[in-house]
Amino acid sequence: MDPQHSEQADANLAKIGHVVVMMLENRSFDHMLGYLSLTGRRTDIDGLRPGFANQYQGRDYPVHHLGTTALEMDPDRSSAAIDQQVAGGSMGGFVASAAATWPSAASRTATRPA
Repeated sequence: MDPQHSEQADANLAKIGHVVVMMLENRSFDHMLGYLSLTGRRTDIDGLRPGFANQYQGRDYPVHHLGTTALEMDPDRSSAAIDQQVAGGSMGGFVASAAATWPSAASRTATRPA
């Protein structure tokens, strides 16, 4: 780069106040911010809406606010689990993925303190 273009490039860089990095990963958005639109108070956010649900084995699991964010399980973040969650673009495999890692109802009952 010739000196004139180099000076212009430096001058243009000096005009930049902030750099925003966009990531194409919807799951993190929903985990951190997507619920903000659920109550209708943040209509400027294109996130979760009443009536949205995941389906698994013929049953609907509607989205809802959690009373706590402490979960008894840690979602699988392997590439196979992400493929299952994304479900060919339908984004409908989250419950199925969680069911694969969640202990069975019998083991949860057996290990639950009295």
